[in-house]
Amino acid sequence: MDNATLELAKIVLGPLVTALFAWLVGNRISANWTLRQKHREYSLSVGTEFYQVYGEFFATWKLANYAFRHERPDITDEFIQGLIARSAALEARIEALLLRMASELRLEAPEARTLGLYRQAVQQLRHSIIRRQQLDFFGAGQAKYEFYKQLSVSVGDLVRELGERPRPTRERAAAQMTEITSSKWEAEWLRMFPGPQQAMDQAA
Repeated sequence: MDNATLELAKIVLGPLVTALFAWLVGNRISANWTLRQKHREYSLSVGTEFYQVYGEFFATWKLANYAFRHERPDITDEFIQGLIARSAALEARIEALLLRMASELRLEAPEARTLGLYRQAVQQLRHSIIRRQQLDFFGAGQAKYEFYKQLSVSVGDLVRELGERPRPTRERAAAQMTEITSSKWEAEWLRMFPGPQQAMDQAA
């Protein structure tokens, strides 16, 4: 190849190589941005679900407090059964969220503990309704309420990690779900917040 041909090749191929390189880099950046955007949208949708569940917990709690604060002849067994059904449906949504966390996040031991204790905290509402008592998140039980709020914030932080962390293997996901739903968190909750309700809580 003579010098003239070589120079012509440089003139023609140089811009083509540059354009091809820019296209490849641009496509990669675009693909990464699209993937991150999808992850963010997914995390936001799960976050919305979690915030709705948080609001539903408070709505059911306030209804139950109204029912049990004083003797109310207008509160029927049907109304109580409705509250139990509502709190059970709330727990079902939490269980689905926990399964998602276990399946899609590689959790550290403290994070699994947080999710396990959060599950126990949510169950306190149904237990109190079955006992036909107000949920004792006030007065002497204020510490429970503060702990519930701390757990809720920590769970919200984990929700935002969905799609950002590497996913666990199937075996690890199953082990994480078993850990989160272990009865040891109920025992820890009762050690942290002992009271006369223990026997009923364990039976509910």
